Amino acid sequence: VANLFYQAIASINNIMKNYKSIGIYGAGGNSNTFLNSVDDCNLMKIVKAFDKNEKKWGNFLQNTNIKIVEPSENSLKNLDCIIMVMPICEDIVFEREIVPFIQNGFFKGNIYKTADCSYLAHIEI
Repeated sequence: VANLFYQAIASINNIMKNYKSIGIYGAGGNSNTFLNSVDDCNLMKIVKAFDKNEKKWGNFLQNTNIKIVEPSENSLKNLDCIIMVMPICEDIVFEREIVPFIQNGFFKGNIYKTADCSYLAHIEI
């Protein structure tokens, strides 16, 4: 299991090297664990975190300057990719919250899911 974890972290860090402006979707405890595993050069590329919980908006992820914002047309501008960082319900959140932004042309970047390591297989719509 540990080997798979380190393999997954190495893969996501390698993926992140290809982007300049990254958003993460999900601002819970799993996001903090994720951030602790990301290389420093990639951590600086994460410019915002999205969460549907409006009580989190305007706050920052723990020990970072990554602001938590409402997922909206405006907040998705200028992002190269979104990395989904949530342990459960990732597919439901993707379908209900992210796909509409893609279908309406509000987000044209790449999306990676992390709950099941499917980011190893890049998602394109």
